[in-house]
Amino acid sequence: NSWSARLYIHLMDHGDINGDGSVRVAIVSAEEETEWMPGYFKFLGADRAYNVMVDTQEKANDPEIVAEVSGADAVFIKGGDQGVYYDLWNDTALETAIRGIYAAGGGIGGTSAGAMSMAQYALAGGRELVSIDVLKDSQTIFLTDQDGGGGIHNDFLGFIRNAYLDTHVTQRARLGRMVGVLAKTITD
Repeated sequence: NSWSARLYIHLMDHGDINGDGSVRVAIVSAEEETEWMPGYFKFLGADRAYNVMVDTQEKANDPEIVAEVSGADAVFIKGGDQGVYYDLWNDTALETAIRGIYAAGGGIGGTSAGAMSMAQYALAGGRELVSIDVLKDSQTIFLTDQDGGGGIHNDFLGFIRNAYLDTHVTQRARLGRMVGVLAKTITD
């Protein structure tokens, strides 16, 4: 009856999309993860669920690692830092594999940074932007990318069109940040 079970179970709604006889969920992150989340997805009905750590661009293009993801029926992207995910995974074989699962009807989901990475407009500049920064200055440097250019990217996963997602809005007082990012997105 938990909120997460009611949501996460739907990641597997389309079942075995690749026809291998089992429902597999790849849990992708840039950090080493515990076995809790794979166990949770198995509890929710996955035949197999497993962590895939992709913490370098080399790994994001490694055929063996990418095969672990592309062989899944659903992908769950863990929390972390969406700027790191953008820098490591954008324009890689991993991103192509995740897009392929989506195109085949597989489930794509995530939490925190994983969820934020799904929007067409992702705040992924690698800077820690809080509400007060953008409320004081709508052109704050925190809305730029550490590598130059805009910090709001529309060339990443982008499964949720015409949207920006933010998480932890109440816990981390991000409503002002959300308004500022939306305004900057429209301006850009």
